[in-house]
Amino acid sequence: MIKTNLNIVLFLFIHFTGSSQITFLKDVAPIIQNHCTSCHHDKGSAPFSLQTYNDVQKRAAFILEVIEDKYMPPYPADPLFATHANVNVLTQKEISIIKSWMNGGKLKGKEGEKGIETFKSNNQKRPDKILRLTPSYIIPGDNTEKFKIFVVPTNLKDTTYITAVEYIPGHARRTHHSRIMIDTSNLLRKDNGIDVGDSSEYQKAGVKMFDEFWKGWVPGNKVSIFYPDGMVKMLPPNADLIINTHYAPGTLEEQDNFSINLYFAKEKPKRIINTFILDENDVVNGPFFIPPDTIITFYVRSQPLPFDMTVISVLPHMHVLGKSFKAFAITPAAEVIPLIHIPKWQFNWQLTYPFKNLLKLPKGTIIYIHATYDNTGNNLLNPFNPSRPFFYGWGTKNEMMNLIFEYAEYLEGDELIEQKSSINY
Repeated sequence: MIKTNLNIVLFLFIHFTGSSQITFLKDVAPIIQNHCTSCHHDKGSAPFSLQTYNDVQKRAAFILEVIEDKYMPPYPADPLFATHANVNVLTQKEISIIKSWMNGGKLKGKEGEKGIETFKSNNQKRPDKILRLTPSYIIPGDNTEKFKIFVVPTNLKDTTYITAVEYIPGHARRTHHSRIMIDTSNLLRKDNGIDVGDSSEYQKAGVKMFDEFWKGWVPGNKVSIFYPDGMVKMLPPNADLIINTHYAPGTLEEQDNFSINLYFAKEKPKRIINTFILDENDVVNGPFFIPPDTIITFYVRSQPLPFDMTVISVLPHMHVLGKSFKAFAITPAAEVIPLIHIPKWQFNWQLTYPFKNLLKLPKGTIIYIHATYDNTGNNLLNPFNPSRPFFYGWGTKNEMMNLIFEYAEYLEGDELIEQKSSINY
């Protein structure tokens, strides 16, 4: 009888301790899938893949180091300041699971348990139209950054309403960022592929863009928002997409043949999504000039909003001197509404931040920005030693200060609408 009881105890011990062992397939793979593989896959912007057990186990020590330091996954915004739909922060429990897995022998787990073998987008919808860069651009291998202007005609005969836009880089590791603008004059078609700053027919004509910032992409911008029902972006007939692309330096000649996926509205839209930008011209303690050996903060105070506004997302932008960025709004009733806070600016991770719930800004609200720049030798990204004066400009040896809003006119109940995102490439 005693022997039988001992066998039962031994069986239960083996059974329960075995099932509580932390394995890759059961415990670690879901964490990697949720937080890492949107960039760390075969065609992603990250330098290596984390799609398989072998990919992860051979880099386990490195992975643990960067997640404990909060360097990865890259999410520079303070998640406690404002709530965004694309927050990507590992919990302490998730970090502890990975650490325990590594210290416990990096067990793979039972065969047949679902792991990460291939990367798949959460967006399973098919785009209604795919626009491609034609011809492809050959990125030089001269180890210098490039700023190019590409023109992609839409060839859409009628006004088209768009529920989502996805930018798919042809070479994610060399593409630093792309800014999509809308032109209705078609004057820039002759200048497809010119360098930013070169003389063009478009500039000579002095025509303004229909939309100076229709959409943006950077390597960390892995969230594609399908706008809430009834809310759309508008494409005028026969419009051209003007893509301003910044390529990172490299020593190999490589090819970019990016594509842009458009998803059309299936029903008549109720509201148009627009864009407005607060920038260097809105600085109240200007001019926008950064002297050498200086840490300086510029302050922006917007004009009072002319109507009740529903904000969908914000996108802050600075260059390599960026140190911190904070934006908030104050309503006529003196309510402070946080928008975005990036306590430690990361030039290589400039994300669009969609709000988890649509955000109401009442008529009369004023938006404030505090943007700090570090033009000293302590800034390791400073391209000059000794430091030099920085002025406004699109290149990384100049500086910018933008906060880009996607918005629509407010309707009662908007703040109850939760935004859902899908991972793209």
